[in-house]
Amino acid sequence: MPTIVIAPSNVAAFPEGGGHFWVYLQYVLGLRQLGCEVYWLEAFRSKRRMEWEAAALSTFRARMQQHGLD
Repeated sequence: MPTIVIAPSNVAAFPEGGGHFWVYLQYVLGLRQLGCEVYWLEAFRSKRRMEWEAAALSTFRARMQQHGLD
């Protein structure tokens, strides 16, 4: 089984961009269906907006969990 690492940009920090999230998620789900072991690797850079960042990361985690990516 091949191992694939998806490295999207600005998905976790852009929770209002559902389409942006979905583009990368389609790759992950499709590759998993083909039998690949898929990892999502994304940098999240703090801009010192602690409450907003916590909410954005919470939204991102919830979306990932909905698709078994936790």
